[in-house]
Amino acid sequence: MNNKINNYLYQISAIIILLSAVAYAFIPEISSYVFSVAAAGFAISRLTQRYTGKNTRIKRLYNIQKLSAFAMLGASYFMFKPYNQWIIFLIIAGFIEFYTVTFISKETEKENKEK
Repeated sequence: MNNKINNYLYQISAIIILLSAVAYAFIPEISSYVFSVAAAGFAISRLTQRYTGKNTRIKRLYNIQKLSAFAMLGASYFMFKPYNQWIIFLIIAGFIEFYTVTFISKETEKENKEK
């Protein structure tokens, strides 16, 4: 998948995930389906994203990002259950995503300075 298209899919999916998570308090029937579609787009964008460089730390961080995609899919599954376990999976996915994005940007800055 083209990197530009992958970034657009990621950004649009992330915004829809946030909006549908908030909308779950008001319209749980509809927002569950919207969240699931957005989580699928999020997972597709994360699972198809590749790092072609040689930095092993960045490769590891990209692989950890795939865990956030699976956690997001788990959140979408548990949205259809009567209890609120989906929130736990959403928090886990958000934490993993925040951690990896932060350190990927720091590592790429280091890599670019070394060149």
